[in-house]
This record gives sequence, C-alpha cells and structure tokens, in this order.
Amino acid sequence: MHIRVLIVDDNRTMRETLRWMLNHEPDMEVVGEAEDGYAMLEIAQALRPDVVVMDISMPRMNGIEATQRLLAAHPLIKVIGFSSFDSGQYARKMLAAGASAYISKMDAANELPHALRAVMSGTAMPDIEQEFYSTK
Repeated sequence: MHIRVLIVDDNRTMRETLRWMLNHEPDMEVVGEAEDGYAMLEIAQALRPDVVVMDISMPRMNGIEATQRLLAAHPLIKVIGFSSFDSGQYARKMLAAGASAYISKMDAANELPHALRAVMSGTAMPDIEQEFYSTK
C-alpha cells in the first residue's frame, strides 16, 4: 500500500522536515503541504490524500476545526493530530473531532511512520499510550 500524505503545520521548517522524513519511507509520499486549515481544505479537495497530518495550533483555523470540516466533506480521509502539546486534553479534543490518532511532535521521528501505517491498516499502534489513539 502506498500512503499519500498531506502535512498541515504553520511552521515551514517542520513541514519540510516531515516531508523529507516521510518521503524516505518506501511506502509513503507527501503529496502536499498547507500552513493552515483553510489552505488544507482547498489542497485536500484537489489532491485527495489518504492521511492528513494536522497540527493543532495554527493561525486562522486551528487543527480541531479543520479536522471537523475536512471529515465532514471527505469522511474517508484519515487525520493524525500532531502537536507540540503533549497533553491528553489536546489528544482527546483531536480524537473527538474525528482524528484517528494523535502524535506529539517530540515523538514524530519515531512514531509518525508507524502511526500512518496503523491508521491506514486500521490496527492498534504498538508501544504507544493507548488513551491517545484509536483505530477509526
């Protein structure tokens, strides 16, 4: 399975780092990037990615609202919440908005590729604190 990923983060360096990291995974391709929720909605409409890696804290439209709007329009697209906030409160808000998983930015290098594969396969993610993840 080839996983098509859209990265949404207001920090350009973070987007570039994630793009580099994920494009080096043999089964993943970053098909686009957006700096906020509004841009993401337009790009997702055009590109139809499999998964959106969604930052929570962004200007104009935060990741929680953007996730709700995206999934209302495209329920088959998966969302992974992505934030520097390593708090259960933010994870629960993203999961309640419809995200399939939540990853701390501090854990991205180790966990994001695994989370992407798990979300696409619908399996539980190994070795990850389960309260922050689901298998929607």
